[in-house]
Amino acid sequence: MLRDLKPPKNIIYHVLIGTFVVLAVINIPATLRYFELRQQIDRRYQAALRAKQEVVKHALSGDLSGLDRASADNASFSPASGVITLSFPDLPDGPEKTLKLLPVVLDSGVHYPLEVFMKSRRSLEPGKIYWLCTSFRVRARERYIKANIGTLDIELAPTECRHVHWVGFADEIREKT
Repeated sequence: MLRDLKPPKNIIYHVLIGTFVVLAVINIPATLRYFELRQQIDRRYQAALRAKQEVVKHALSGDLSGLDRASADNASFSPASGVITLSFPDLPDGPEKTLKLLPVVLDSGVHYPLEVFMKSRRSLEPGKIYWLCTSFRVRARERYIKANIGTLDIELAPTECRHVHWVGFADEIREKT
């Protein structure tokens, strides 16, 4: 007899709808918070354009030592290498997170870290400087990139900072004889 009893169909539908409502109520605020964090990080990343221009200006003048170590817009410079570190102190997930922007010079089809190129005393043109961005869990073989990886979680990083596909870095410039 009990086997023949079936629950009414409308109760099954109410349980299913209730389950979906509970899941939506739980997930929607978390998803919105995630997108807000990504937008905040992206705005600060875009604001780093001024810091990049500062590094390029000093590199073109031939002297990176003029870079100010002090922070500006949560961006700090490394006077030795021109690397820009963007800090995100107000993120909710623990200690201060960073993105690193690495200046790279493309010369004769070979990529050089800016500091290596500056030591060679070769002439530098504005269009030769490119920027790499690194975040946590970026995989790279090059020593220059491995030494300059940011700590911001890759899921929150801007798209440009999630993957580094550059190959052919040179640690020194060899003059052709």
